[in-house]
Amino acid sequence: MKENLDFQRIQTAWTRYVAGPESVPEQIPGVRPEIVDSWRRSKGQADPFALEKTIPSDHLQALVQDNAQLIRIARPYLMNLFQYLRETKHQITIVDAHGCILDTIFDDGTSQAPPIQYPISNGTIFSEEESGTNGISLCLSLEKPVMVFGPEHFQQRFHNSICYAAPIHDQFHHLIGCVDISGPLANYHPSALTMLESAINSIERELSFRQTNAVLTSALDAFTEGILVLDDHKVIIHHNAKARSVLRISEDPLIGQSIYSVLRQDSLPAPAQGLSQRISSMECTILNRYQTPLDVSLTVLPTSDQTGLHTTLIKLEDQFALTRLVYRSNEFSAHYTFDSIIGTSPSIQSVQTMGRIAATTATPTLIFGEPGTGKEILAQAIHNESPWAKGPFVCLNCGKIPRGLLESELFGYEGGVFCGGKENGYTGKFEQANGGTLFLDEIDCLSLEAQASLLQVLQTGQVTRLGGKYPKSVSFKLIVATTVNLLSAVQKKNFRADLYYRLNALAITIPPLRERKEDIFPIVNHFIAQESFTAGTAAVSLDEEAAAAFLQYHWPGNTREVESVIEELLHTAEGPVLHLSDLPTNLLSSYYAGKAKQSQDAKSELQDTLPSAPPADPASPYSRANLEESQRIVDTLKACGGNAKETTAALSMPLSTLYRKMNKYGINPKDYKNQRHPAD
Repeated sequence: MKENLDFQRIQTAWTRYVAGPESVPEQIPGVRPEIVDSWRRSKGQADPFALEKTIPSDHLQALVQDNAQLIRIARPYLMNLFQYLRETKHQITIVDAHGCILDTIFDDGTSQAPPIQYPISNGTIFSEEESGTNGISLCLSLEKPVMVFGPEHFQQRFHNSICYAAPIHDQFHHLIGCVDISGPLANYHPSALTMLESAINSIERELSFRQTNAVLTSALDAFTEGILVLDDHKVIIHHNAKARSVLRISEDPLIGQSIYSVLRQDSLPAPAQGLSQRISSMECTILNRYQTPLDVSLTVLPTSDQTGLHTTLIKLEDQFALTRLVYRSNEFSAHYTFDSIIGTSPSIQSVQTMGRIAATTATPTLIFGEPGTGKEILAQAIHNESPWAKGPFVCLNCGKIPRGLLESELFGYEGGVFCGGKENGYTGKFEQANGGTLFLDEIDCLSLEAQASLLQVLQTGQVTRLGGKYPKSVSFKLIVATTVNLLSAVQKKNFRADLYYRLNALAITIPPLRERKEDIFPIVNHFIAQESFTAGTAAVSLDEEAAAAFLQYHWPGNTREVESVIEELLHTAEGPVLHLSDLPTNLLSSYYAGKAKQSQDAKSELQDTLPSAPPADPASPYSRANLEESQRIVDTLKACGGNAKETTAALSMPLSTLYRKMNKYGINPKDYKNQRHPAD
């Protein structure tokens, strides 16, 4: 191409139109059209006699950082290209999209740099606005490979130079810069541009690969699971950052490694050892290359494309993180706090104090109490005030699980162990509670074998699923509850002594409600407010007799029974005040039995202090009427088996009237319970 140019005519045109005052015309004989167009754009902006203009070093440093990948990828190819040009005193520059020199190559690293007539400095601007027409500015303007010879350059200082420049595009065909080769015009190299274009093609291919790879990596890194992509030889061809964390491999390379050199094949579950069939979220323990056990949820997704290329996607989820997320759902949440424990008695305040102490330690906690005293409420309160509060609260009533299933419920099992079991296995309560609290109610129902297993978990901090090969480490706060005297169970050989002493190190007894009468009305008022709010009704109150009946009753069902009674009363109440006649039979019976006993005790005391009275006259109409009424009530109670409500129906008498008369005559309906026979 050089041979087709008339440099004398070009120099004359440059002197007349670029250096001279005349405007650059649209066409100049002997000057290439693209050069003429560039001269015209440059005139009035660039100075043809100016020296180089460079940007500040901090600005250059920022540009180099922004284009670091381009420089890093391009340099090896350009160093190789330089091997062919080093004897011709050329230099190669990497330029950004705005014409700024980012990097310069004038030595292949094996010898001293050859002398260059006009060395170009990094940070020099070669845009048309600053330097006019040159190989770099024309290449960026036209977005195609160009050569600019001698006097075609807008600036006079390059009239003895030649530039070969080719653009660089990204994977989306956006211009991101160019590469320029510059050297003495006398050393024109006919193949330089062709070699440059070949190098640019290689650079663009690698850029596209790296950029695609970066997009894929960025997408995979958005996953919270570890992702591995395998080729059809089970070699890792891609992975995300999380995969290293789950595999616990931080430094060693993964790309290009066989998956079986990263994971021990014999540690994989049988269905997954070939990694050839689809597996979804199989919970298992596998070993990495360092023999470290990994508790993971494994997913295998084999795929193939239209070309027959087979790839396999492996998804590994850290089981501990997964279970923390899943088991912090509503099903595994603790809702009660110490504020939920109602009462002001010294005994219940002592329970709260002991509970707060239990919340500060990892020592297992034993809660003893009758049914309905609120053992689970206390357990939840301990959990919510403990360091394990952010973890799950997992509850298991050992008395409601058949003994044959209890071990699998606690330890879980691997997939395929049980016929009819879950295909991917089951996470037992020990694992579910990892990082949180495990509450075992009715602990006395555990078999001796299960007690031994529980003790081993407490001692080792490890759990092995049924059918599993490797133990899993677990850590949780253990709270157990019982209604049984465990020491007595130990003496009867129904409970292991070593487990008892391990659990009894921190024991809390919740006293029954009958032993803390001062807590009854705070509890009653709490449930009245709660049930009224739930039902959207106005709150009610107890009259004096009804309140006395609540206080008199011994509450065998404890707090749970109070809640049940209040719920029933609010559904049947006809006004804002609850009367004695509104109360259930068991409360009325207890109340009148207590009144009768008080009356009998009072009569006994009176008879002890007064002289003997003459016998009553049996002929007296009043005495006879009383005896007849008393006998009629007794006969009806016998006929009704001691059922007070049936007796009131048979006598057509209000329930409150019946209890008042039974109190008067000292009749206790319990004496006739289950003695039903026809009335005389």
